[in-house]
Amino acid sequence: SLIEANFDGKANGLTAFQIKSTAKNSNISNIYLKNSTTDNTTVNGIGNVGDSLALTHFNMIDVWVVGFTANFHFEKIYLSRFNRCYAINGYYGFNFLGECTSLIFDGCYGNKNTDNYRMQGVLYSSFISCANDGALRYGYELTNCRGLAFVGCGVETAAETAVKLTSGNRGIHFQALFTHNCGATNTSMGSMFQIENGNYGIVIDSAYEYTVSDQTAKTLSIIAGKDTSVT
Repeated sequence: SLIEANFDGKANGLTAFQIKSTAKNSNISNIYLKNSTTDNTTVNGIGNVGDSLALTHFNMIDVWVVGFTANFHFEKIYLSRFNRCYAINGYYGFNFLGECTSLIFDGCYGNKNTDNYRMQGVLYSSFISCANDGALRYGYELTNCRGLAFVGCGVETAAETAVKLTSGNRGIHFQALFTHNCGATNTSMGSMFQIENGNYGIVIDSAYEYTVSDQTAKTLSIIAGKDTSVT
């Protein structure tokens, strides 16, 4: 199904495809949702923002969301799965904020968003074989997350850095992460990881940076702040 949303002249902060907590134990699949708003209205694509109750046991399969402020925008979602979901040309591709636990992102794709995957306060969740191309800033941006695993994921041509960890992350594991030509706009040097102060138990296992541009780092670069534990 193709759904085109236009919010010209509407209030900021609306969600085009609102999912309520009563949708638990449900599946959504085979949707292409496109934002055709021409003014500067802030509008999210698909998500459960504003519902006071948690969405649980929810699955999203083969869903494309294109051109919104936050293409996928979820709060309070548990025990749910995103399979082959695509977030393209937004500000945030996948934007998950607080009280999000036991999530699986399997074969998802963020492309040409400012931040392709932005996770804040997300707990014990996994990213498996996720693609990540052309971020205007960060491929993955994590803040105050706990117990996240990234397995066999890639980040290509993220302008600032492939992975940005701000403060408060605990127990984050990157296994077999592949990056390519990330960090071209970083004023210090191209980097695969930028890790700020106060992150603990960050494990980087078998990461590989493949770079062919003179503007980016030619070797693995980790910029880590104080009070940070990286293995």
